[in-house]
Amino acid sequence: MAGADSEKMLVGAATEKLASVAANSLAKSAEQEVVANAAHIFAKGRFKSVGSQQEVTAGIVDSVRNSAGRLVEGNNTVTTLINNQSVTVRIRLQGGTLSNINAFPGTSTRALGNVIDLR
Repeated sequence: MAGADSEKMLVGAATEKLASVAANSLAKSAEQEVVANAAHIFAKGRFKSVGSQQEVTAGIVDSVRNSAGRLVEGNNTVTTLINNQSVTVRIRLQGGTLSNINAFPGTSTRALGNVIDLR
């Protein structure tokens, strides 16, 4: 029995490590995508009341990392808090990788796909 318990613990630890690596990989992709789409995401000063571009980018990346285990293929709508203000992050996964990300202040009343609330 002790051998089986040890094996379960090892498998559990390996699974957690794999999930952590996947979350960090998605977060890195999210950061690259936010930077690439900054002109659109931060257009018209829409996040001025939330924080600086660096703070908002970090908050978006954190929301991807924190929701990674719950994201599904296709559209995901994540509601999170950045500097105590509600922000909606739209994440699209295609083939298991991040294919698109967008964000806007406030809570969307139009949820697309899988909905995750991190608030």
